[in-house]
Amino acid sequence: MTQSMITTLDHDHHRFRRGLLNSFFSKRAVASLEPMVLEKVNRAAERIEEAFNQNELVPFDKVFAAVTADIISKYSYGRSVDYLEKKDYQNDFRDFGNVASNLSHIFTFLPGMMGVVKVIPEAWLQTIQPQAVGFFSMRNLVRDQSLAMLKETHRPGYISPEGPDRNIFHALCDPGVPEKEKEIERLTEEGLGVLAAGTETTARTLTVGTYYLYHDKSVLHKLRQELKEVMPKPDSSITWAQLEKLPYLNGVINESLRLSHTLVMRLPRIAKDQSLAYGEYVIPPGTPVSMISYFIHLDPKIFPDPQKFDPERWIRATEKGERLSKYNVSFTKGNRICLGMNLAYIELYHMFATMARRFDMDLHNTTFDNIRVDREFGPGLPKGKNVIEGYAKVNKVLTE
Repeated sequence: MTQSMITTLDHDHHRFRRGLLNSFFSKRAVASLEPMVLEKVNRAAERIEEAFNQNELVPFDKVFAAVTADIISKYSYGRSVDYLEKKDYQNDFRDFGNVASNLSHIFTFLPGMMGVVKVIPEAWLQTIQPQAVGFFSMRNLVRDQSLAMLKETHRPGYISPEGPDRNIFHALCDPGVPEKEKEIERLTEEGLGVLAAGTETTARTLTVGTYYLYHDKSVLHKLRQELKEVMPKPDSSITWAQLEKLPYLNGVINESLRLSHTLVMRLPRIAKDQSLAYGEYVIPPGTPVSMISYFIHLDPKIFPDPQKFDPERWIRATEKGERLSKYNVSFTKGNRICLGMNLAYIELYHMFATMARRFDMDLHNTTFDNIRVDREFGPGLPKGKNVIEGYAKVNKVLTE
């Protein structure tokens, strides 16, 4: 994806492309989505309860990916893909991300291969890589949506919608956007980037956090007790703003972000016109400088016993006046910080609160090896797997 915002190298060009979408992901804009987010979270809870009633396992990684895909698709182009309604949670967005990550090293060192792949017939690629079916399904969906939006915005008398009717594709295809920025290949790549990033990253964090919650029931108990103070009943209504005030829930979310290792590849930054001082060293202008979040999040000097899932470390840091959050670089930092950070947070708060408050579960054939990062393909992956997976058996649906 060479024409999306995230791969745009020039600072000013990146700022322009990001500016087209910034307003959609502000905290205020995301807060207005809360009813829709809750609708999807509650539907996920219904599916989990259905699994309990039918004595079936819950593939919670797939459930979470369906939630995030349904939300980001609804917000992006006004129509949910409804993966939560599929029996097996079949998820083309997730398949697209898996194919892209599997090819990441090839495209990094042989960028010309991207052009080769684009001209290979779809049927051939699907034979070589079965997951490419989802890849092409998603690409064609986004391409068709982009073409339809371009057609709409070019009709005589078109007026760009405002308020809740305006979506991301309206912004990308707006008549005020230069025609060069509205070429179909660019629009397709931008749409793919938004949809894929808005699906797997948050779903992965939810999967890792859920593993730790149900692996160590003492952590789950503490979270549940805190939630009962603001959610007397498992289905009590609660807002994002209220959940943000809960210290232990904040700790659970921060630890889930820290240990999910969503993106462990190097993300270089370049100061084009100025030297950078690092201790006694001077880094010349134009030198790529990068760091891997994995090393920061597992640094024992910052996070003692770094592999331990310890929500209380964040509470202790706050009590000491330490700002531990500055070392949480899951969303990166600076001008290229993750565009969808606020959307991720509202999903994390509501989904964790719902899981902890409503369900007693036991993990099934799911161990630390299912989430342990063994290799880097953009995201950190476990050994022998292309995704982080998790299965559980619901023992009880809570009523009090």
